[in-house]
Amino acid sequence: MLITLHPGLKCKKCKERMIIAREIPGSTNLVMIEDLPIVKGDFECVITCDKCMTQHKGSGFIRDGEFKGIHKYGIQLG
Repeated sequence: MLITLHPGLKCKKCKERMIIAREIPGSTNLVMIEDLPIVKGDFECVITCDKCMTQHKGSGFIRDGEFKGIHKYGIQLG
């Protein structure tokens, strides 16, 4: 799943804005049913800086059927 971030997160290395993230497959299994909201879901994602190519690992969350953002992130080591 691709995730659009607005206004984006600042890269921890070069401070450029990162606006696209992708979910790490299998980190959480969110069940989506047509015409019903997602009540709650936490998931891990990877955000890559387009300028310096540094990868960040973050944790996102969904509450009351709405994506509420990335609540913590940092440079992915290894």
